[in-house]
Order: sequence, then structure tokens, then C-alpha cells
Amino acid sequence: MAWQHLVHGFFFLLPLFAIQTQAASRGSFSNPAASSRPFFRYWLPDASVDPDLIAEDVANAGKVGAGGVEFVPFYNYGGEMGGYPEGADWSKYGFGTPAFQSIFRRALEAHRDNDMVMDFAIGPNQGQGVPAKPHDKGLQWDLVPFAEPVPSKKTTIDLPGWGEGELIAAITALVTDKTNKTSMPPHLQLTIREGSLQVVTAKVNKQGKLPVAAEELPTSQERWVFAFYQRRTLAKNVVFPARSANTIFDNGSFTVDHFSARGAQTVIDFWEKHILLDGVDELLSQVGNYGWEDSLEIQSNISWTPRLPKRFKAQHGYDVFAYLPLIMWANNNINIQNEIPGTIRAILDSETEGSGYIGDYRATLQKCYQEYIGTLSEWTNRRLGRLMSVQVSYNMPMDAAASVPYVDVPECESLQWRDNIDGYRQFSGAAALAGQRVVSNEMGGEFLNAFKHTIPGLLASINRAFAGGVNRVVIHGQTYAHNYYNTTWPGYTAWQYVVSEPYSDKFPSWERGLNEALEYAARTQHVLQSGRAVVDIALYNKVSASDPNFNSFRDSSDLLDAGYSYRYLTPHNFDLSKARVENGQLGPDSASFKALVVTSEHNKMTLDGAKRLVQFAQSGLPIVFEGNPKYYAAGNGSSHDLAHAMGLLFASPHVYRCGIGKSTAALARIGITPRVATKLNSTVHTTWRSNYQEGINYLFLFADKHSSSGYIEVKSGAFAYTFDAWSGLIRPLLHYSTSKDRGVLRIPINLEAGQTIIFGFSKKQLKGIDMPKFSITELPSTVLGSEFSGRGGLVLHVPYQPPSQPPQSVALSTGRSQVVKTSSGGVRPPFDLKAWTLRAEHWGAPRDITDANVLAVKRNTTHKLHGPLSGWTKDPKLANVSGIGYYETSFEWTGDRKRHGAYLNLPRVLHAIQVVINGQKTLPVDCYKPVVDIGPFLHTGENIVTLVVPTTMWNYLRSLGSEILSSGAPPLVVYGTHGPPRVLPAPEASENGLVGPVFVMPYERVVVNTV
Repeated sequence: MAWQHLVHGFFFLLPLFAIQTQAASRGSFSNPAASSRPFFRYWLPDASVDPDLIAEDVANAGKVGAGGVEFVPFYNYGGEMGGYPEGADWSKYGFGTPAFQSIFRRALEAHRDNDMVMDFAIGPNQGQGVPAKPHDKGLQWDLVPFAEPVPSKKTTIDLPGWGEGELIAAITALVTDKTNKTSMPPHLQLTIREGSLQVVTAKVNKQGKLPVAAEELPTSQERWVFAFYQRRTLAKNVVFPARSANTIFDNGSFTVDHFSARGAQTVIDFWEKHILLDGVDELLSQVGNYGWEDSLEIQSNISWTPRLPKRFKAQHGYDVFAYLPLIMWANNNINIQNEIPGTIRAILDSETEGSGYIGDYRATLQKCYQEYIGTLSEWTNRRLGRLMSVQVSYNMPMDAAASVPYVDVPECESLQWRDNIDGYRQFSGAAALAGQRVVSNEMGGEFLNAFKHTIPGLLASINRAFAGGVNRVVIHGQTYAHNYYNTTWPGYTAWQYVVSEPYSDKFPSWERGLNEALEYAARTQHVLQSGRAVVDIALYNKVSASDPNFNSFRDSSDLLDAGYSYRYLTPHNFDLSKARVENGQLGPDSASFKALVVTSEHNKMTLDGAKRLVQFAQSGLPIVFEGNPKYYAAGNGSSHDLAHAMGLLFASPHVYRCGIGKSTAALARIGITPRVATKLNSTVHTTWRSNYQEGINYLFLFADKHSSSGYIEVKSGAFAYTFDAWSGLIRPLLHYSTSKDRGVLRIPINLEAGQTIIFGFSKKQLKGIDMPKFSITELPSTVLGSEFSGRGGLVLHVPYQPPSQPPQSVALSTGRSQVVKTSSGGVRPPFDLKAWTLRAEHWGAPRDITDANVLAVKRNTTHKLHGPLSGWTKDPKLANVSGIGYYETSFEWTGDRKRHGAYLNLPRVLHAIQVVINGQKTLPVDCYKPVVDIGPFLHTGENIVTLVVPTTMWNYLRSLGSEILSSGAPPLVVYGTHGPPRVLPAPEASENGLVGPVFVMPYERVVVNTV
């Protein structure tokens, strides 16, 4: 997360035992194994903290449903968020020191003792480097540009920038136009005559003098000289004012070269020398899960590594040096440095403006980066028997999808993606084709939302990621919420209250809602990690540099509304070993794409991509071109070859043309049908997983922003089930009809906005689950629920029926039908619960606010309420209170326990709700459809209803203001290593409690005669 705003080689070198160990022990749906569960990113302040409290934090994470933590030695974001706290000693307690090794060992042991597994950052802060000597050849490199006009009458000039580093190239060029661009960011744009770029490096003498020819040029033209120097940036991912430089730990931590194996080797050598000692390597092999590195937050003038020119020539057949003036704009960090891409932009006076040379440079940079992550992955696999997870490529000027398959577990993030499902599909398509089982996500980081991020908000982000092809989340995050330097209660707070979320047991929802949300996510992940992702349509997507925010390429929902699932592929993915066509499908043993669609709006065809598409089409893959294709410029003049390849492609009988926006109709016309046909009144996202080994397919449905009703059609196995991720229960699917000719199930769907549902279609009957020999083909909409067991048969939950209501019937696939009616005694009409007693449990700071090890000082107040209920901010006595609300009421019940029951209809869930009836907790509440069956807990007479409603902590914490500190700074005051502190605006209070009416919906259990 950025605060500032050989696939055939490495990937397939994974040791078989590593893959088998981590994929086989997945647990069950009701209780997934640790490796299948969500993780917390855990922020360690530094290695001076109490190791026993770290072990306690790990155990607490496990108790609420996490499979482990991603252990990140944070050091206040390398000193950039909270600075270097007074009293700290990061030389003694830095990454890799003996003190750190002791802490690291204790964290691993805590995971072992609690049957958990641990991810581990490969470096401090976000894993971008390690402590090293300043002259280490594996540190980050920069290419520094200089440029100036050549005086017309001089014959010798001083090369600009001389002495700034090792001279890589000196180039002269004829500038035919010069324009000061005032648009942001302001810069000078130079237009260079094509063919005038001349490499003059050999003419520069040892004093930096360059001889030039005196020449008379038209007034509109100038001769310019460009000079490029390579040097180490000596950038650090941990910065602090060291007292000396006696050891590498006194220098903080240097960022390594991310474009060479040599940079990876610096990391590897450090681990071997300073961390994998005294049995730590053995512990890692036992309970380690993934090695990990964050998104690329490195900065430079031009992304560079010393071996890039050699690799460039080998890849493209010509030298890069003459074209360096074209790459000195926007080839640094295109996210963090998006406002400082350079001061001069040079373009050619050609149709493409020289973009082909820029594309070739970025393609080589991409290969260099793949060497870096491939080296780390191979070492993690071989040395530790673990896998490597990396937030691949994005933020840098590269096509991210090209590098996704080069790491074991690619990771994206909710913050930069902004929960954009289409953006996730741009990232996850390559993983689906490569057959990568897991796509991870750094989940839940939001600016100015610390201590107030709600559980429904978190789950909305999680579900959108799941819909986009993600199947693992690492929650951002869990903090060491205890004593630290100049820190008060509620404890050390990573990110200085700026970014959500510093979870710990000091959150009232920790075991009062967050735990249930994590169980929901764990079960869903268990399903989505099963087998392999199967996708209907591949969308061609070639970009020179991926948008770091992954904005949507496809704004239309036409594919989704027709039921098609889709993901994006870059042509680089066409070289994967699994990218073959069989039976008309691309990737028959991975994603099994039924067709590939090329749109003209955003995409450009490459020569290599066109050649591979010719092969795919010849092998029988349907390819649809929407509009007229555009072409991706290359620096080696391959346009003729590209035109020839496109001619061959369009001549194929498996290639089809259609107008812009007509690809969905074209797919239907050529007989490409979705695996899940949707006939719904709003868009629903479908995700299909096929587990051939276990003989089961899974379907995950998600209604994002709008409720959705109608039906879906799907070809299935012999046995259909629903998998309830909230409760862990697996039930037979009861309500569906089957077409006799095609074996297609038609399944009614009724989802609330934000709600999900999981179906399983199995070739064999699942053990322990009674399965009817019929289905319900017609069911009255008034029926509240249904159940089936071998002993009790089919039972419907039938509510109160007004006398004016016409008779309604249930129909079965056997041909039987039955009027659905209640017994002569009838059912009580729905009623609301109005008289409530609220016991508000206040969570507050201890009297000694400097004692951050205190969980909270708790006290109770009692409030009489009369429904409909309103939020706490409306009550002056509760407006600044955080804690847990215990809402209690009662009602009289006269129904027969065996024949009658009721559902409790709750208002919109603001954060979390747990339901307790007569002292017994019900199944968890789906926060997007808060309706709970309380029938099993009712008895004749008075029934006591208790609703347990935790709040966020923000309303109380904001009332304390500057009384609370973390690393010496009050909330939202950010001290870094550069410039004065930044003070950010305080977020508004958040609504808490229950808001709205609570209803009881009685029902009668009506048995259906199925014989």
C-alpha cells in the first residue's frame, strides 16, 4: 500500500512437497484450515517490545478466526509515519538484529502453539530492502537525466550533469519544437526530429568535455545534448538518525534493486546470515506460510538496473542508448511520483511519437523485474519449502498482468483498487490461466477511517474482491496495541490513526462480530480456493504500464447481465505453458476460457500477441474482435509483420467481427453460452470453481449494489447444495426445476444488496447430509423458509395468512402439489418489539492513560427505550460513548414448540449484531440480510431477547483529542523524516447502536406430503 497516494522456469520450479503441504490440509467448509483463512497484517513497532505480548496477540488473532498473521516489522512505516520515537534504538532493535531474531522466533512459536501459520515480510517496513553496506551492488539504482541546448557557435561543451554518477550515454538530437506545458505537472516538451538521435558517449573525455560541430540552424530549431548517469539511490526503507555507522544496522535499511537477481540476492544473503539461525529456518519450514513483499514504493528519476542495456539488446535487437531521451518522462514510480514524472518530456515528430521505444524499454524492465521476483520465489521454495507472495509490479511502468505468474501467490489491494471488481479482473486473469490456486489481497486499508471502519464496510470490500477473482484476504491490519515509547492507551497505533484498521482485542467487536465476519470470509475462501477458477471469456488487455489504480476498462455490464464471467489477459500470458487450446477452450486444465474478445476501445495488438492468436484460432478458439483493432507500436519496425499476422488471423474461420459494444450478442450468435445463465433484474457477479479431484463444482454469487431477484440456469452434477458461509451449514438445494432435455437446473435467486450465496454441485452425495429424491418446483413467495431431513421430510415455514389471501400451493418435481395452509389455530401475525432496556457498556481509558496494556475500563449505564430505535449519536449521554450495547426486551409466546417458530427481522446492521434468545446464542447474523430463525430457542411464556451490538471506538477516541499519543504524536499528526508534521482533519463521529424497528415473524412448520 502506498502512503503517498521465465514463467517456464522459476514458477514451475516450486518443490512439489511445498505445494502439496500447503494445498492439501485445507480443513473443511465448516472449519477451514489455518492456511485457508484470512490473515491479519501484524505491525511490529520494533524488536524492543514484549515477546510474550506478541504471542498473546497471535493467539487472540486465532481465537477470532484468523489463520495467522503477516508479520511486518513496521518501524513506523520506515520512519515516515510517526518518525523515530524518543527513546527508541533501531540500531539495537532493528530488522535482523539478535533482538529481532528473538522476537521473530517467538512469533513463529506462537503460531505453532496455536495451530496457525505465519506470513513473513522479507524486509522491514514493507519488505523493500534490508540492512546492508552502502556500496552493496544489490542496492537500488537510478538513471539520472540531464539535458540542455547546445550553443550554436561552440565547438566544445561541458556535458550537463558531469560527476553525478557513472556516465551511461550522451546523446545529441535536433529539437524542432519546444513548448512549456502549464498543465499539471508543468514541464518542457521537446519535439525531436526522427533519425536525429545520435549517441556521442565515446566522444566525451575524462573531464566531461564533449566536442560539437558549430552549425547554423533555423530559429525554430535547436541542437540539444542529453546525458544519463547511473548511480545507487541509497534510498532507505527504514530511516532514523543513527549515532554511529559501526554496523549495517546503524544505517537503517536500504532499498534493493528490484530489477535484477542481484537485488534479490542481497535480501537472500541477509536472511542467511542474520535470520535463518539457531533453528529459525526449521520453524519457518514448519509454520511459515508465505514470504511477502508489499507494492513497489521505490522512487527514482528513471527505473533502472545496470544490466538493462544488455538485456534490452538481446530482447529487441537494437541498443537502447539513443532512445534514452524518450524514456526520461513518467518512467519512475507512476503512482507515488505521478506529480513529478520528470521536468522534460521528449517525443519524436512521428505518428507514434516514439512510443514504441518506450514500450520496448518497459518490456525489458519487466523482464528484469521478473528476474528479481523469480529469484526470491525460487529461494523461498527451495530453502524454506514455502511460497512467495508479492504485490506484483504495480506502481511501476510495467504491464502488471505479465508478471503475475512469476510469483507463487500474487497479491493486490483494496485501497488502490478502490474495491473495483473490473480492476481485480485485470489482475486475476493471468493467475487463472496460469493455474495459480491463490490470489491474495491486502484488505480494508482506508484513509481517515481508523477505529471507525464498520464490519459491513469491510465485508463489502471483501466480497467485491472475491467477485473479481481474489480468494484470500490479509486484513489491514492488527497492531501491537500495548506500551511503546511515548504511547498512551489504547496502545501503539500503526499509521498514526490515519489508516484503518489497528485491530486488537481493544475493539468491542473483536469477539462480538468481527469473529463471525472472519469465519464467513474463511469459509468463502475455502470454497474459492478449491480446485481451479473456471472463466467464460478472456478479454484481451495490453497496456504499456498498468494503471496503478486499476480503473475499469469495461464500464458496460452487458457480459455480466447475460451471465458471462470474464477476466483480462495480456498477450504476455499467451506464452504460459497452460496457454494452449483444446476442445475450443483456452487453458483446458486451468481457466478453460470459452472465447477471447478483443475490444478496440482500450487495447492494442502486439506482434507476438497476434502470432499467438493465429495459433489459438487455428486450434479452434473462438476469437471476437469488437470494432477495428489498434496496433501497439514497437521500436524495431515490425509493423509489416504485424499486418501480415493480422491478415492470417482475420482469415481464420474461428475469428469473428462485430461492432463496438456488440460482443455479447456476437458470442451468443456463435453459440458461446455462459456456464451460468442469469435472468435477473439487476447485475450479479458469478464465480465458478471446479474441483475435479473431489468431483464438485462451486458457484459463488454476489449482488453488489442492488438487490437482485429472478433465476439462474446452470448445468450441474447430480446433487445440488447450498453452502452457508455464515453458519458453516451445508444443506440440500430444495427449490429448483430441471429441464428434461439439457439437464439444466433453474434456480430461483433473491439476494439483498451486498449479499452472497454459494452453491455446490457434486457428482456424488455428500456424507452426512440427507438428500431428497425430489425438488420444489413452485413455492409461494410468502413462505419464509424450508428444511429437509430423512426423518422429518420436507417442512415449510409458513407465516400468518390473512383470511383474504387466496390459497397457494407448493409443487414438487414428482408431480405432486399441495395447498400450503396453516392449522386451524392459525399463526400469530407479525409484531414489532418496542419496549427495550439498553445496558450500555462503556469502554474507556484507564485513569493512568499512559498504561497502554490495559484492555479498557468498563462501566455500565442503563437506558429505557421505546421503538423504533435510534442511534447513539442522537442521545447526548451516548454520543461520545464506545463499547457494547446490550438491548433487551421480551415477548409472550403461546405456540407449540414442535409446530411453531419465528424469525427475528432486524434493522440495517451498522457494525455487528449478535442475537441471544433466552440465554442461547443463535446462528450468526448475515449483515446484508439480518433475519434470524429463533424458533429453536422459543418456549411457552415469556421469551427474553438480547441483542448484543458493539460499536466502533472512534466516537470515544475522538473525544479524547490530544490526550492520546502514539510514538509521541496525537492522532492524525504525522511526523516523518522530511519536513514539518502534517495535521490531517479528524473524521466525523460514526453512528452506533440499533436504528430502526425489530419485528418478530411467527411461522408454522407445515409438513409437505411428498409420497
